[in-house]
Amino acid sequence: MSQRKPPRKAIVPRPRTLPAGTVVFHVAPPTNRKQIGREGLRPLGTFTRGMPVTVYVFTEIAAARMYAFWVMRRISGGASDLWQVEADGLTFLRDPQGSAKMLYTTDLVGPERLALLGKA
Repeated sequence: MSQRKPPRKAIVPRPRTLPAGTVVFHVAPPTNRKQIGREGLRPLGTFTRGMPVTVYVFTEIAAARMYAFWVMRRISGGASDLWQVEADGLTFLRDPQGSAKMLYTTDLVGPERLALLGKA
């Protein structure tokens, strides 16, 4: 008779705010530059599984650049814009399937929080 292992508990990320003065980084295709500059980063709609759409950010600029090089280059076919985001007051969660340097938020990130740093 074999013993069954207990089922694993689901990892539920805990929401957190980052210390005052913290900045994080977002990568987006250059075709979205004007809209992001005008409206900010907007998590709109839902995924097919009913999960909320989120805005992903990186805690380190090097991680954002690596993502831009390996992922966004394939999606957008070229260079990506690198945005700095003032994180004060936003609620973030760690992506349980992503890097520890990748966070997400369902908050609206207004354009006043953003600075375009240039190409990633």
